[in-house]
Amino acid sequence: NQGKVTALIKHCMAVVGISGLAGGAILADCHNKAPISGVSAVGGIAGRADQSQNYTNSYCLFRDCTNSAPLSIGGDATGDYPKKDAGGIVGHFGSGSIISCRNEATGEVDIDVDYAGGSAGYSGGRSIDSHNKASVRTTGSHAGGIAGNIHIPNRNSVDEVPLGDEDIALYRCSNNGAVTAGGNFAGGISGGGHSYDATITNQGGAPIVSCFNTASVSGTDYVGGVAGGLTNKNMSFLQLSNHITAGYTFGAVTGTGNNVGGVCGQVYSYFCWDYEEMDYLVQACYN
Repeated sequence: NQGKVTALIKHCMAVVGISGLAGGAILADCHNKAPISGVSAVGGIAGRADQSQNYTNSYCLFRDCTNSAPLSIGGDATGDYPKKDAGGIVGHFGSGSIISCRNEATGEVDIDVDYAGGSAGYSGGRSIDSHNKASVRTTGSHAGGIAGNIHIPNRNSVDEVPLGDEDIALYRCSNNGAVTAGGNFAGGISGGGHSYDATITNQGGAPIVSCFNTASVSGTDYVGGVAGGLTNKNMSFLQLSNHITAGYTFGAVTGTGNNVGGVCGQVYSYFCWDYEEMDYLVQACYN
């Protein structure tokens, strides 16, 4: 796509560069070079990508896609799609994999609502070998160089993580663009992350593995060079290992409030059990 895309209507499901609502789809070698703006779920390639309602084993796969144009959210959105979620590749990513995709330096993500990411605003899938070079800014909360917020991936998504770990969310991803949140949760790789009401039974389980950030990160509370804050609730860890493994950052980290860290602002677990099987939450990382 090389033509500007704008939505001026309410109840907008998605505003996109290539495909609007992708359920159980594969998008490969897709490229966007034009500005994208809308009221909710804005992405350079897809506004919203989720598991198909008709096929429980479906997934969405983005491979070798690029965005090189700015994204923005404005206007009104009501109903099922409130104003939030903007990402260089996809705005709201419910399940699947983003593999070898790039958001170029000209693909700035600049919004005044929550959830902004260089790759995905909200991610319930996984990103592998994906990179962001553009600045990511929101006056709201949850800004990340790769994802504004991550969740333990849907196990129906494509499994191409070399470690064989189904619960990795971000693997070998990098960010080179400044990340700024006017509110809470800002991270060089992910602004926030959460897992709740779940049981993880596989070996490993680190959501963020072998990722790095070279740019500045700033926000209020929960600010980190790799992740702003990671939270677990109501979970049995059962051999869950690390939340961040082999992650590093070279950029300055600045927070005007509490919970600010060179690697992660906060890693927190509550209402959990089976701690005897849980290892380090942050391991082999440096700032």
